[in-house]
Amino acid sequence: MKKVTLSIPLRDTEPVEVKGYEFTLPNGHQVVVHKSINGYGWSVSTKVKGLLMVYGKKTKKEAVQASIEISEKHVDGHYWNKLKEVN
Repeated sequence: MKKVTLSIPLRDTEPVEVKGYEFTLPNGHQVVVHKSINGYGWSVSTKVKGLLMVYGKKTKKEAVQASIEISEKHVDGHYWNKLKEVN
């Protein structure tokens, strides 16, 4: 995993920059695992748009595993619509 800085868009405020680790999902999409913005655990966001994919996992490993499971179920890449299925 490569260390990167990601800009995450938030509603009604300026984007927030987070530091995390970039990796590629089995379907080829690039994502970043990082500490959750709210301070509760680990999250995974898409690299291109900074859209949240997984949040609130206790460990980085759990967050990565959850993102892999989502990517295997939803090969269309519309992860942000599926958050409730894993979290």
